[in-house]
Amino acid sequence: MTAYPIVQAVYYSLFDYRLTDPENISFVGLKNYAVILTDSIWWTSFGVTVFITVVTVAVELVLGFLLALVMMNALKAIRPVLRAAILIPYAVITVVSAFSWQYAFSLDSGFVNSWFDWLPGVSADTDWFGSTGSSLFVICLAEIWKTTPFISLLLLAGLAQGPTCCRRPPASTARPGGSGCGR
Repeated sequence: MTAYPIVQAVYYSLFDYRLTDPENISFVGLKNYAVILTDSIWWTSFGVTVFITVVTVAVELVLGFLLALVMMNALKAIRPVLRAAILIPYAVITVVSAFSWQYAFSLDSGFVNSWFDWLPGVSADTDWFGSTGSSLFVICLAEIWKTTPFISLLLLAGLAQGPTCCRRPPASTARPGGSGCGR
């Protein structure tokens, strides 16, 4: 099912093929790859992508695990409400989320500068999209906000599959020699 589009993409990459002129197609071999691998803009984009991936995945795993532990140990009465509330960012359509983050950090109409102007480096005229570093910060923050709920549910499912003796036991079941797994 997924092999066909991948093979087709590799096949098309060996041709000079333009969607605006599908009749005019010519075989170029590995020339397209040579062009990309010698392009400094491509390498810059690749480095930014790796940076965003490493930072967001690391933070999402830590926050997702903490949220999963909270959901797992929450009172039974509030578990469904807690799980639903945590999923709200994941349920927001990505385009709507992106425009919301852009609005929040906008220099003209955003509220982030006025809310956080007490922090060092943040003032009423902080242009979050004016430099690479602050733009990457906002992009990573938006990605972490959007994906952490999904990661937390995946980790919660994994935690729920673990042995019940490793979950927090009631105080009445504790023994002087310990009550952990394997005892």
